This record gives sequence, structure tokens and C-alpha cells, in this order.
Amino acid sequence: MFSREEVKKVLSHLEGEIHLMASLLYGSGLRLAECLTLRIKDIDFELGGIVVRSGKGDNDQSTLWPHVLIPSLKRQIEKTKIKLEENQSVAGFSGASIPEALERKYPYAPMELNWQYFFISKDLALDPRSGKLKQHHHHESFLQ
Repeated sequence: MFSREEVKKVLSHLEGEIHLMASLLYGSGLRLAECLTLRIKDIDFELGGIVVRSGKGDNDQSTLWPHVLIPSLKRQIEKTKIKLEENQSVAGFSGASIPEALERKYPYAPMELNWQYFFISKDLALDPRSGKLKQHHHHESFLQ
């Protein structure tokens, strides 16, 4: 377990998405997989919280995040929005990867900003289930 001073030292050496991810892990108590699979819709600016879907024990949970992260969180949403707009011009792009049953029920959801992963991967990839070109989240090795 790190002291507050040790955490501050570690965070002071990080930048960009990695800094934001590490800040969420420390400040909100998120696990790495929970952080990576956050979607835009899971961030609640009014309540200053995050909804963690299918977290520990496969339960949905809520947690708070430090208010100092508000500008970084909003900047990350803008980056995701820009990336989504760029991806929409790619032939065969089918939006974010979402559960199959949900995509059948809401076929336009994968293209909506709210369903995009908060920490999106740099490149598009074929979804192994559907074979469609999708936007996924960063791999765990991105932060590890």
C-alpha cells in the first residue's frame, strides 16, 4: 500500500490517459479491468460518480471520483468523440463493441457517443463474435 506522498510522486511522472487511468484507480478504487471497460455513459458529472458495470461479484456498483479530475474526464470524452467521428468515415466500421443481445435490441447504440469506451484503443479491430469492425477499449498492458 502506498502513502499519499508516494502516490503523488508516481502520478507526477505520468501524463495523458495513463495519468487519468491511474488517478481513477487510486482516487475511485477501480480495478484495472473496471477502468478499461468504462463507457462514456458510466461517468456522471452531476453526482460526481462512476457506475461500474459487472464489477466484483458481477454486480453493478457506484463509486465517486476526485473532482480535480473533471477537466481531464471532459477532455477524454472530447478525444473519444473525435475518434468516433473519424472512425465513422472508415468503411465497415460498426461502432463500439457491446453485448450481442443489447446490439440486437438497440442496433444504433454502438454508434452513439454514450456507448463508446472511455479509454478507447488506438486501432479498430474485428469483433471475434460478429466479424464486424469495432472500436474496443485499451488492453490491460496499456497501463501495466
